[in-house]
Amino acid sequence: MQRIRALAHGLCLTSALAFAASEAQAQTGLSLWAGIGGSAEEGVSTFAKDAKQLGAQLTIPLIPLGVRAEALMLGSKIDADNISYNVNAVAVIQLPLVQPYGIVGRGRYAIAPDLKDSGWNAGAGVRVGVARLGAFVEMRRHYPLHRTITTIGVTF
Repeated sequence: MQRIRALAHGLCLTSALAFAASEAQAQTGLSLWAGIGGSAEEGVSTFAKDAKQLGAQLTIPLIPLGVRAEALMLGSKIDADNISYNVNAVAVIQLPLVQPYGIVGRGRYAIAPDLKDSGWNAGAGVRVGVARLGAFVEMRRHYPLHRTITTIGVTF
């Protein structure tokens, strides 16, 4: 009887681990990110403190690293002068429903109309979801903007 019970517990544990692994695998590949956010401080940018973010992320199976390319629009005016572009490395902890991540990257930042400068960003976030569908919140410090931008959004 004890052997049967031990076998049943082992099968349950193996099934749970297999399910978790399959969920983590489902969260790899290409996903799209969209969010809105803002910063508390002005920094050096002449643009408003609100921000919109669009990006595409490619996460590699079996390796908890991804690459995200994104556009960050500062202010509310839709104009190419307001858009900053970044390429980021994303280190993801692949858990079944909650995925914390760290992010660091380089890009070309809009400081003022007709003024762009190269810079970098670093921060962390957490994504909640299944497969590619989910919601995220992240906080990143952007240089040369000298702003910490908090963003909330969706992934699909």
